Amino acid sequence: MARTEILQKCALGLYELLWWFLGGVLAPLLKGISSLRPQLDGRTLTVEQLQSIAQERQRFPHSMVFFCSSAGEYEQAKPLMDRLQKQGDTYVFLILVSYSGKRFALAQQETVPFIMAPWDRPSAWEKLFQVLRPDAFVVVRYELWPGFLFKARAHAPVYLIDAVQSPGLMKPGLSRNLRAGLVKLCREVFVVGVEDQAFYASLLQRPAASIPQVGDTKYDRVLERLEQREEKRLQLREQLHSFLNEGPLIILGSAWPEDLEALLEVYPALQAHFPHIKLIVAPHDISPAMVEKMQQRLEAMHLQVCRAQAAGLAAAGAGDNVLLVDMIGVLPELYALADIAWVGGALHHRVHNVLEPACQGLFVCFGPLYHTSQEARQLVAEGLVTVITSGKDFLEWVQGLRWEGHPPHRRLYEAIIRHRGATERILKAIQADARNRRR
Repeated sequence: MARTEILQKCALGLYELLWWFLGGVLAPLLKGISSLRPQLDGRTLTVEQLQSIAQERQRFPHSMVFFCSSAGEYEQAKPLMDRLQKQGDTYVFLILVSYSGKRFALAQQETVPFIMAPWDRPSAWEKLFQVLRPDAFVVVRYELWPGFLFKARAHAPVYLIDAVQSPGLMKPGLSRNLRAGLVKLCREVFVVGVEDQAFYASLLQRPAASIPQVGDTKYDRVLERLEQREEKRLQLREQLHSFLNEGPLIILGSAWPEDLEALLEVYPALQAHFPHIKLIVAPHDISPAMVEKMQQRLEAMHLQVCRAQAAGLAAAGAGDNVLLVDMIGVLPELYALADIAWVGGALHHRVHNVLEPACQGLFVCFGPLYHTSQEARQLVAEGLVTVITSGKDFLEWVQGLRWEGHPPHRRLYEAIIRHRGATERILKAIQADARNRRR
């Protein structure tokens, strides 16, 4: 056995022991903390689970496994999974890292079988992969786990999709070297843009031409979701008919307390500019404590608030100023009813999903901490969205808006349309590679 193989086996053995301790000893102790329990439960594969997966897998000639961090990466994988399911010859299996991803998939009534990622023990992955017998693995965006990758590549090619540059890895260092080593375990890297192509070419020490630049499946997802859920949007419009009667409607989506506070500072001036203004607030954290905190802050401004979870969306009426949405899975459709969207998070942390409102052709703004979002950077560069640093900035921007018809910001909508097509390009390349390997 070569020295490199011996070292690799030793490293994997030590890694196995590390996760045996973390998952088998430390995790059960941490489950006593109620806030951590959802993230820790369901991480150990049972014999019954493996038997059930094996039984389902036998019905299909092919299998493809998707590995996603959370709800955002799940959404990026969704167009590929939908197409494979439609083909009917592939067993599609989804592995989600975070509990929030699982919760979101359940809220979307996902039909693809999925599990929470087991602890990154190579032996656990080996048992799962022997049952799945995959033709390919697809990792979305960032989530590169050593145990997963080393075992996966021994069974089938691993493809990294929607890959973007990592600002923290631009300079030489241990983190960059570790990332490069993990990425090299992937057969192909499909990047979003030209800058990302240059980053991975530098990281992998490969010609840029060997790293396909295909775009982002996230654009396909938001546009397809519009088409698939048109009926739900119409139902929401009907349910909220009384609330929407006057308008205009502003949505503060994925809101944090910092976002809400900045908006409320200028709310009286907004109301003076738009006497019939309506506001939807969708908190990023929908825990009862956070929603209650936001409701109290809104009511302290003498605003009439309808809380969606408690009263139901249809309960929002003409007399309400604010609809507080403390439920999962409806924000994209609610954006479709609005005129202006403030995407939360970027005043103090990082921006959340900007494509959901952008694909509706709304006027979109967010805070200055948007550089972790590839699509946000692109839209800012094209001058199609607005960056604000305060409620005052927001007020001045809104007061200067000029509606362009329907949708209100048609140029933004048309820019989103131009970015679609990554899903077909990725799937075509993976399936062509599979055919070549079978020859």
